[in-house]
Amino acid sequence: MKKSFLWILVSGFLAAAGCELSRRKTYNNEELVPEKYQLSYDFDRPGKKYFLGEELEEISGLSWLGEGQLACVQDESGRVFIYDPETDKVTRRIKFGRGGDYEGVEWVGDSLYVVRSDGTLLRFASLEDDPQVFSTPLPVSGGVDVEGLGYDPVSRNLLLVLKTQRDSLDGLLTDKLIYAYSPARGKWLPEPFMTIRQEALEAFVKENKSGKKKEKVVFKPSGIAVHPLTGELYVVASEGRKLLVLSRQGGILAAVNLSPRMLRQPEGICFSPGSDLYLSSEGRGEDGFILRFDYLEKKGRKEKK
Repeated sequence: MKKSFLWILVSGFLAAAGCELSRRKTYNNEELVPEKYQLSYDFDRPGKKYFLGEELEEISGLSWLGEGQLACVQDESGRVFIYDPETDKVTRRIKFGRGGDYEGVEWVGDSLYVVRSDGTLLRFASLEDDPQVFSTPLPVSGGVDVEGLGYDPVSRNLLLVLKTQRDSLDGLLTDKLIYAYSPARGKWLPEPFMTIRQEALEAFVKENKSGKKKEKVVFKPSGIAVHPLTGELYVVASEGRKLLVLSRQGGILAAVNLSPRMLRQPEGICFSPGSDLYLSSEGRGEDGFILRFDYLEKKGRKEKK
C-alpha cells in the first residue's frame, strides 16, 4: 500500500515535470530584432508540424491555394501537389510538365504559376493533368538562380527572389534582387522591385546580434511571401538559414537565424488569409515537412501600429 502511494507521488511528479518540459522552448532560434519592432510569431514554438511523405522529400515551393489547402512543388517533378493540412494528406497531383528544377508555386486569381530555377515563369489555369501551359522568361542578362515565388496583393505583382545572379562579366552579385511580374498585364516590370543589400544586412546583423561572437553573414534566398495584414515581405534563405522581415521600402525590420534542428533546409513560405505562417523544409533523406506558426494576434496581441 505504501509502495503504491509512493509510486503515485513519483508518477505525479514526473507527469508535472513532463508538462513543464513540454512548455519549454525546443529550438534555439536567434531573433535579431530592434527594440522598436515586435515579431508576429513565436519561432521557437511552431503550432503544428505536417509530414509530407517521400514524394515531397525535396519540397521547394509552397502557396496557399484556398479552402484550407496548400499547393506544393518539388525540385525534380513537373507536378503540383495539393496538400490538405486538415486530413494531413496529399489529395491531388497535377501533372503540368516534364521533370525539371522547379522552385516556386503561387496561386493567383484562377491560375497557378510555377517558376523554374532559370527564371522561366509557367502559368496554367486548369487544375487537371496536362493543362495548357504558357511560359515567359525573366528578361535579365547574365545567369540567374531563382528559388522563390510569391504574390504581393498590394502591388498585384508576382515577386521572384533570386538566390544568385551573375553580371555581364560572369561575376556573382553580392546583393539579392527581387523582380516583379504583372499577371494583369502579362509583363515584367522593367526594373527590380526591391534589392536586399548585403552591406545593409551585415550592418543590421552586427547592430542587433547579442554577444560578441562575429557572424559571417550568408543569405541566399529560397522563398518569399507577403504578409496579408501588414504588407511586409518575408524572405527565407536555405543557405544562411535566415528569415528576413522587410518593409515595403526594402528596409530590414527583423531577422531570425533559424535552427537546423527545426528546419533542415527551409525552402517554401506562405501565409494563410488569417496570417498564420507556413514554412516548408526539404527532408534531406527523410520526409519533407511543413511547420505552421500561429499569428500572435490570435493570442491577444494587438497589432503594432
